[in-house]
Amino acid sequence: MPPYITTPLSPSLSPSSPPLSPFSYPRRIVTHQQVIFRWHHSSAKTVFLTGEFDGWAVSIPLPRDPACYDEFAITLSLDRTRSWAFKFVVDGEWRCSAAFPTVYDEQGNVNNCLEALTMDKLAEMTLEAFGRRRSMSWPSSGGSDDEVWVPPKLAFSA
Repeated sequence: MPPYITTPLSPSLSPSSPPLSPFSYPRRIVTHQQVIFRWHHSSAKTVFLTGEFDGWAVSIPLPRDPACYDEFAITLSLDRTRSWAFKFVVDGEWRCSAAFPTVYDEQGNVNNCLEALTMDKLAEMTLEAFGRRRSMSWPSSGGSDDEVWVPPKLAFSA
């Protein structure tokens, strides 16, 4: 079960009472975020993404972006409380991207790394985005603090 943020209630309010302001806090910290992985290479024919998230199985094809012929992209939902090692496989050749930090594995191979975020950082990002979303479209009937907010996508390019 994910960590929760408690929202203090005044004694006169019950949990079913409508929120007092459009900046009521979500109760759940969003730990999964959508991350966009991009590879820019006009002459590439095939691009795959592989890493700890697929057991290094080279199983995630990056489709060519129809709006930008030079770009291949995919969006993955990843748990940001942990780090993820990965690589791009471009026309059969394993490649690292300069857009991400690199780490060495136990065998001495260099891999890209999506670094873990602390729970404090995830809570801050969740609260900021939830507040922005609520301020833009506050329902007249009140709304619920239990709404699940979907975080913005993080985009990285190679």
